[in-house]
Amino acid sequence: MMGKRNSNCRRILSVLCAGLLLAGCAAGADRQDAPATEALSGDVTLLEPEGTASNYEYVSYKNLYKSEVYSASVDFPVTEYAYPDNQTFTHLGVLPGNSVSAGEALIYGSSRELEKQIENKQKSIEKQEEDEAEYVEIANENLEQPLEDKEFYYRLCQEYKDREPEFTLYGTKYQDVNIEVQLLQEELKQHTELYELDHNYALEELQRLQDRKEQTILKATASGTVVAITGFVYGDQIASRTPVIAVGNLDQKKIHCDFISKTEITKAADVYAFFDGKRYEIEYEPMKTEEYNKRVRNESSLYSTFRLTEDSEELKTGDYGVVVMVSDKREHVLAVSKDAIHKDGDGNFVYCLADGNSVYTPVVTGMTDGVYTEIVSGLKEGDSVLSGNTMTADKQTMKLEKGSIGNSFEAAAYLYYPSYEIVSNPIEYGTCYYVESLVRNNQLVKKGEVLANVYVIPDEVSLQTKVTRTERIDQRISDLQEKNAKEKDKKKRKQFDREINKLQKEREELQEEIDQMKADYSLKELCSPTDGIVVGMPDYQEERELYQDQTLFMIAKAEQCYLTVKDEGNLLKYGMELTITYEDKEGKKKTATGKVVTTNGNFLSSEMRTEEVLIRLPEEMIGDMALSTEESSGLWSRSRMDVSCITRQVENILLVPKKAVTMQNGHTYVKVKLDNGDATYMSFVPCGSDQVNYGVAEGLTEGMEICFE
Repeated sequence: MMGKRNSNCRRILSVLCAGLLLAGCAAGADRQDAPATEALSGDVTLLEPEGTASNYEYVSYKNLYKSEVYSASVDFPVTEYAYPDNQTFTHLGVLPGNSVSAGEALIYGSSRELEKQIENKQKSIEKQEEDEAEYVEIANENLEQPLEDKEFYYRLCQEYKDREPEFTLYGTKYQDVNIEVQLLQEELKQHTELYELDHNYALEELQRLQDRKEQTILKATASGTVVAITGFVYGDQIASRTPVIAVGNLDQKKIHCDFISKTEITKAADVYAFFDGKRYEIEYEPMKTEEYNKRVRNESSLYSTFRLTEDSEELKTGDYGVVVMVSDKREHVLAVSKDAIHKDGDGNFVYCLADGNSVYTPVVTGMTDGVYTEIVSGLKEGDSVLSGNTMTADKQTMKLEKGSIGNSFEAAAYLYYPSYEIVSNPIEYGTCYYVESLVRNNQLVKKGEVLANVYVIPDEVSLQTKVTRTERIDQRISDLQEKNAKEKDKKKRKQFDREINKLQKEREELQEEIDQMKADYSLKELCSPTDGIVVGMPDYQEERELYQDQTLFMIAKAEQCYLTVKDEGNLLKYGMELTITYEDKEGKKKTATGKVVTTNGNFLSSEMRTEEVLIRLPEEMIGDMALSTEESSGLWSRSRMDVSCITRQVENILLVPKKAVTMQNGHTYVKVKLDNGDATYMSFVPCGSDQVNYGVAEGLTEGMEICFE
């Protein structure tokens, strides 16, 4: 009862004070800069109006939003591949933008040393098998006569079993020869068992080497498309567990945006995607704990992934849009400016205009978006309340229409060749010296064209030693063949044959070495193995001794050409098309269309992300583009071209001029003209912007009239 009486007193007091204030407006002209509200005695707060009606706003229905908008794009799930052990990079198995099947090679590591070890091990096993075959052959030859003798004495024992002296004699001889046979067979058996152990171990070693060689090849575990590569070149070291290539599944569409926690998603009133004027229902896919912790540990960018839960055939990879997370939302509710609401001991209240007076009016409030506050009770539509946020319609007006937004992208791009062949020092025998280069970097070359002059200092002593050895082998073979022709003993002839075969094989191997040495010693030039462009070469200014297998030239395959362009803002998405402008050999301007075939999205690991993307060129234009640079003595410098496109493009959306938009407390508002000529702010959820307009996801409708200065 006492609280009600105090409340009535305050209302009376407010009316009296308002009358006094209105009467004293002229006398208070020197207080124009004073605050709009000031405390009176007790809990009553009165606002000092300056023109009565001009300081009042109408209570009206509004849509209130508390939302966050995240830039998003249509992407795809990716799998990043890394070697389990350290490797040396040689070349790509699949180029960017190309499809790959499960089990197909993505990257090849260096296996040269392993191949040598495998070759040596195979030769060792081959010799082991030959030696075993020879041993078995000899052992069986040694068994032939004892086995015949054993059979002979066995028959005699059977024949003379009733004649004691002969039976005893032949029986003794049979036992002696049987023991000899058993000893020879046991010796062969033990040797065979030992051989099998050694042979199996050698085969296991060979298999381990082959497995290690196989591990130098990084293979895809599932089908997809190569969508990202690192900048490794021939000879670079790849650390274990470092991602080097990514394969995307373009058949699955995913929405990626900046990071939103699972807790925020759970608490949100609504979460949806908005692309090209259409809302899409989506489902949150939490980041795996392992990946989250790794990204936090490596200070990598965090991201969120959403799955489309409805038909999305019209969406394509690279499309730009937004993910809208609405934490709170009220539609068609009574609302007034936040500045119009005051608070005392009894709660919230406003000053309503009644018969020219400001009347203290208690209200129950609800949600606020930071500018407007929902009125649950206490006011009705059309009531006038005292406010510092009153406004009138501006002279310039327009009706909202649909259109598109987008940002222009222009940058320089350069030819890039991810596929190439290596020219290294081929000399195995002698000492090779590099004399001079006959080409320059970025020069076009033909297959067989001379790249450099070299010479080799031969090892004459080693060569002569091998030649002398072949001559001695020839003489020895001749002697053995002569003896074999005269020998009547079958067993000895077989021994001669085996020795001759060994010597002939040794001579063949020696002759191969001699031929290779002579070829190495006669080398004068290094030539290109293919048509292409020189993208790597030594810068020697004087003669230089070369070590074996030293890499000298990289010859890129001209038909496998891309453009590389810097993409600092991650604006270029996989699948986007760009216009390429260049000058042909005659200096005429030409254009072509290229397609982005790598992604630089924040869903990639930090090891895979770069500041550049690759653009695939039309095959019919590659040759023309490769010659679109300045000519100098028949040489071509690195190609520079211009690329352009529209990024972050959103179509079929409601547009609001930026000059008509007001930002308050992180929310976007536009001044909407009312039927009575006044204006009111209305909030809306944006879906991107360009230099001129904002796009509208929700909150405004087509045909609505807005005003602005």
